Amino acid sequence: MYKTVELPAEYWDKDKNLTIFNEQGYINREFWLERIDESNVHTEQYSSMLNIDKRITYVGYKLGDVALGRITTFAFKGGWV
Repeated sequence: MYKTVELPAEYWDKDKNLTIFNEQGYINREFWLERIDESNVHTEQYSSMLNIDKRITYVGYKLGDVALGRITTFAFKGGWV
C-alpha cells in the first residue's frame, strides 16, 4: 500500500526543490540520522543451498512514529557461488 506524505515547507528551497538530497541524489546523512528510524531489522534465511540471507529493515519517521517503507537486502555468506 502506498501513501502520499505532505512535506513541510522546511524541506523545500526557494525554487521548490527538495533540500534533503545531496548532489548525487541521495538523502543527506544528517537528515537521515536526525529523522529516520531504521532500528527494526528482521533477518531470515533466504536460501540454505546457496547460503543467502534476506534482511528486511523497516524504515520509519522518528517524529510521529510514521512507517515509511522497508529496505530489503540479500547477503551471500560465502561458499561456491
